[in-house]
Amino acid sequence: MIPRLGEKHFTASAIILDEDHRVLMHFHHKLQCWLYPGGHVEPNEEPQEALQREVKEEVGIETRIIDCARHSAIALVNDQQDVVELPSPLTILCERIGDKNGGYHWHIDLIYLCRSPAACVAAHSGFKWFTMAEVEKLACPRELPSLIGRAIDLCRHVTPR
Repeated sequence: MIPRLGEKHFTASAIILDEDHRVLMHFHHKLQCWLYPGGHVEPNEEPQEALQREVKEEVGIETRIIDCARHSAIALVNDQQDVVELPSPLTILCERIGDKNGGYHWHIDLIYLCRSPAACVAAHSGFKWFTMAEVEKLACPRELPSLIGRAIDLCRHVTPR
């Protein structure tokens, strides 16, 4: 295991599924692989806000986040409303990212499960919808097919809150 030393950046990414359980991805020319949308969490921004901003910037759509908490929502007793439960991501990954100078840094990537109708995505956005069978044949990071498979499975069994 590689020690996780060095700079760490928080990022938020979206596995966006349509009504047919296809996933929305684009070809990242710098990395030469297919990815889902996402980006850095800015200062004073909550992860789900960063996710919505990045999806709007990259794809031009609004998307609905599915809360992936494994248990029902905890009823918080909080009369002052100074504690808020944020949506739970599908998973959180620590990803080693190469730098221009030959070094690397880490992305702490909160990967959210989202839903959006296929009709919402403009053809000119550079994003395409893929079935799970198609994803398995794409040039993409090795963890993506299993993450997308987990998202599809969860989406079939979860009722949006």
